[in-house]
Amino acid sequence: MKANRFSNIFLPILLALAAIWALTWFSTPFAQLRKKKAETRLPQMENRRLREENRKLATRLEQTKTPEGLRLEAHRLGWLYPGERRMVFMKPAPEKSDKSPRMEVKEPPLFTKMQAWVRKQFRP
Repeated sequence: MKANRFSNIFLPILLALAAIWALTWFSTPFAQLRKKKAETRLPQMENRRLREENRKLATRLEQTKTPEGLRLEAHRLGWLYPGERRMVFMKPAPEKSDKSPRMEVKEPPLFTKMQAWVRKQFRP
């Protein structure tokens, strides 16, 4: 009878504990891998961004090896040939309308409505 009681109560508990231990032991490397990936995600994104910026700057540097590229780069820096005039194109200012903006009447929150209803119902 005692052996049967042991197998009915303690054996399932021992099996559950063994299963929990095994799952924890097997899942630890996967948890560590997820943590490492999360730690390296931001530096990898920064690395990609810097590589792209470096590629663009290298292209710009290659363009300066031509006379046209030098002229464009000088214009970017604000240098002009004698007699040249700088033209700056700006977006037009938005037109002012004669209509005034409408005032929106917002409905009070539900809780405020409920308070007003309760006060109205139970006013002496």
